[in-house]
Amino acid sequence: MDDDVPIDELPKPVRRRWSLIIGLVLLVFVALSAGVVIVQNRRIRASVQALLESVTSQKSDQLLLWRKQQISRANETMHTVDTVRYVSALVRGPNPDAEEKMLLNFSYFAQLYKYSDSLVVRTDLTVALSTSSNELLDSSYAGYFAMAASSHAPVMTDMISTPPNGKPGFAVIIPLFEDAPHDPLGTLQGYIVHFADADQTIFPIVEGWPLPDEAAECILVKPSGDQVLFLSNARFLPTSALSFSIPGGAGQTVETMAVFGGKSGFVEGMNYHQKKVLAHATPIEGTRWILISEIEAATAFASWRWSYILLIAIIFAALTASLSAYNTTRQRHFTSLYRKQFEAEKTLRAAERKFNSFMDYMPSIVIIKDSDS
Repeated sequence: MDDDVPIDELPKPVRRRWSLIIGLVLLVFVALSAGVVIVQNRRIRASVQALLESVTSQKSDQLLLWRKQQISRANETMHTVDTVRYVSALVRGPNPDAEEKMLLNFSYFAQLYKYSDSLVVRTDLTVALSTSSNELLDSSYAGYFAMAASSHAPVMTDMISTPPNGKPGFAVIIPLFEDAPHDPLGTLQGYIVHFADADQTIFPIVEGWPLPDEAAECILVKPSGDQVLFLSNARFLPTSALSFSIPGGAGQTVETMAVFGGKSGFVEGMNYHQKKVLAHATPIEGTRWILISEIEAATAFASWRWSYILLIAIIFAALTASLSAYNTTRQRHFTSLYRKQFEAEKTLRAAERKFNSFMDYMPSIVIIKDSDS
């Protein structure tokens, strides 16, 4: 044993060996833990990304199908001879028979397509008939009427505040033409306009989530000047449709990135209520709408939280086991050292006893001197 090593310490080679062992154990477990964390995070991220993409794709397909159904039905109405005849009669003046027929048709369509109001509108955009006694049209609709008349095709408006209650919704404007010798496309007779509340039509498509999760949602947004305008109600802003917007330059949220940053597909960042989220954005064909599915990152990785805690516990247990083995080795070393000291002391005392006995029986004087005396 080294003379300069304290009695309560292991020899330097032993200490170095155990320091190396404990260091290697920690290094191995930390490296393995980091690898497991990285792989697990990637796996969860990929799983969440696939879920968000699936939800967004399914909902965007449903929205497109819904829009196509509305336009298809409007085209059928546009080319229905009886409907054109009834509307032509109503726009010229009161006609009880035509009014009764159109109200009956409107009642059927209201039940089938959840329309909140249906109108017959003259070419000067005055109302000839309404299922809700609505006699005025917002001037902002004029562009849609002009588009329908010039294209000879039905037009679906963007999200608007619909009469009679001002709720967010949409309108389908159907131009009706009557054959005329001087116009091969026909003469414009008037319009049929169907209004529908969004909460009865597209909001159930957008806002539904396939799994019960309070931290996940889908929202519909669009650019409005330099703002991101919410077209649907957000989970944490239940009345946000057409009333809540985010400035385009107010930080990088997933909504602003999707609308103004050209981001589509998987997006990660803060959302409108300052929560870190994983999201998937996709534009809706034929509109300026962008559908965003998102889930809070903390919730997405919550399933991994307990595994992470277990991993830390395993590392702690490995470190504890290494320290315990070190202490056991140290204790054995001290036990062996003390045993050797005890045996040496025992041998020394026996030698002293023999020497003393020898001296007691010596017949003459014995002088013992060292080399200096």
